[in-house]
Amino acid sequence: MMAEHKLVQTLADDVRTRFPTDHTLDLKFEDCSMRVHGNSAALIDRLREYYGRFVTREPGRQFQIAVLESPALPVDIDFNPVSRRDLRAALKEEIADLPDGRIIRKSRTGMVFLIGDDVHVAIGPCARNPNQVVNFIDNRFIEWRLRCGGLLLHASGVSLDNAGLAIAGPAGRGKSTLALEMLERGFDYVSNDRVITDKHLPSSLMYGVPKRPRVNPGTLLHHRRLSEMLEPGDRDRLNRMSADELWHLEEKRDVDVERWFPRCKHVLLARLSAVVVLNWQRDAGPLRLAPVTLSDRTEILELIVKDPGVFHPGRQASSSPEQNVRRYQDVLRECPVCEITGGVDFAAAAAACHDFLRRPTTRPVCC
Repeated sequence: MMAEHKLVQTLADDVRTRFPTDHTLDLKFEDCSMRVHGNSAALIDRLREYYGRFVTREPGRQFQIAVLESPALPVDIDFNPVSRRDLRAALKEEIADLPDGRIIRKSRTGMVFLIGDDVHVAIGPCARNPNQVVNFIDNRFIEWRLRCGGLLLHASGVSLDNAGLAIAGPAGRGKSTLALEMLERGFDYVSNDRVITDKHLPSSLMYGVPKRPRVNPGTLLHHRRLSEMLEPGDRDRLNRMSADELWHLEEKRDVDVERWFPRCKHVLLARLSAVVVLNWQRDAGPLRLAPVTLSDRTEILELIVKDPGVFHPGRQASSSPEQNVRRYQDVLRECPVCEITGGVDFAAAAAACHDFLRRPTTRPVCC
C-alpha cells in the first residue's frame, strides 16, 4: 500500500522529478489557456500538429499540464473499478479518490492520470495512446467551462453564421457522421461528441471541445471526400463487408476537418440556436423530424445530458438527479429541440437540420 502521506501532489512531484519536461506547448481554447509540458519532443510535436489553430504564443494561465512518456507506472494503491452501463463491457478504468485529488488508471493501456487542485498529469505510454492524452487535455477545458457554470451535453456541434446546432443522441447513432454531412453544406465544425452550454441572455452559448471527429470506416467508405483516407487494401476489405457488418465495425479514425473540408473552420463557440436528437434506427422507414418539449419528454432530455465522467472528481455527485434535470431544462427552455426518428438517412437529415436551424418548426416534418 502507498503510505498515507503519498497523496496526489506528492506523486505528481515525484514523477515530474523522474521525468523532466524540457518541451512545452501553449494552447488557447476561447477564454481558457494552458501550457502542456512534456518529456518527449515527438509527442509535443504531435500535439502541436493535432491542435493546429489553437496553438498560441500566449503562456498558459488556467492549467499547467504534464504529459510524461514512460513505461506503465505502477501505483501501489487500492483502486476502485468504474462501473459501466453495459455490464458485459470490459473494465475500462479504475479510480482512487484521495484527500487532495484523484488518480485514474486506464485498464487496457496502463495510462495513469493525476488530478488535484493544481495537478494535471498524464503518465505512461503516451505515444501509443495519443487519443487518451488528447482527451485528458480536452477535459481540462471542459472542467474550465463547468467551473464557469456550464452544462455538458452528449452532442456533436456545428455552426453556420454563429448559429449553433447541437446533434445529440446515444452512442453509435451517427452524431459525428451527421456533423460531417453538415460541413458539406457550408457549416463550421464545433465539436465531436461533447458540447458545453452556458446560459447567456438573451440566448444560450455553445462551447465545443477541440477534438477532431472520430468516425468508423463505414463513414469513410461512403463519403465522397473522406474515402481517400482509406488505403486501397482497406477499401477492398470494407467493400466485401455487408451493410450490417460495416455498421457495427469499430475502427475509429480522426478526421482533420480543415484539411478535408477547405471551407470549414474549427470554431469553439457559437450561439446555441437548436438541438436535434438522433433517435433513428436502420431500415425504419422514412426519416421524420418532430419538435419536442423537454418538460414533457424526459427520456429525450436523458439522451442530451452527459455525465462529466472520471476526469471531473466531485461533479458527478454535486447535485441530485432532479436538480440536474431542472438545470438542463432551464438552460434549454428557449432553445428549439427536435427529435429525428425513422430510418437512417444522413443526406435527408442534414437538409432537415439545416431547415430547422433556419426556421424552427412546431409541426412534424417527413423527409
